[in-house]
Amino acid sequence: MMLFNLPEANKWNFESAGIANKDKINKINGMQLSLINMEPTITNGLEFNISSNIGSHAITNGVAISPILNIHDEMKGVSVATLANVGKKCRGLQAGAFNKCDDFRGVQIGWWNENEKRKRPLINWNFKAKKIKKS
Repeated sequence: MMLFNLPEANKWNFESAGIANKDKINKINGMQLSLINMEPTITNGLEFNISSNIGSHAITNGVAISPILNIHDEMKGVSVATLANVGKKCRGLQAGAFNKCDDFRGVQIGWWNENEKRKRPLINWNFKAKKIKKS
């Protein structure tokens, strides 16, 4: 059902969502295996979901693997999904058909990749923080 109700990929963003208070969400050190995670979670280690972190704040430090999609507020490490990897703050590698992150440092590999610096097919990267113009 989720695949038929997903918004268009170019409209995926986190403008309405804020980062959750890290002291008040679940912490997993090791491995998380699930069909769909709908609770705010910090995962330190391996995360394997059929569809990752839908409708919840998710922070992953390590590896996130999904046969469908990964959605994270923060990701440090590697995020691999067949359909899409979408995040607000990402550090590391995103690999999937569609990759999007609003605050990205690392490499994106996929059919279409977006970060705050550029939008490119196949391979995209960003290693520098966005410069703030002084007025």
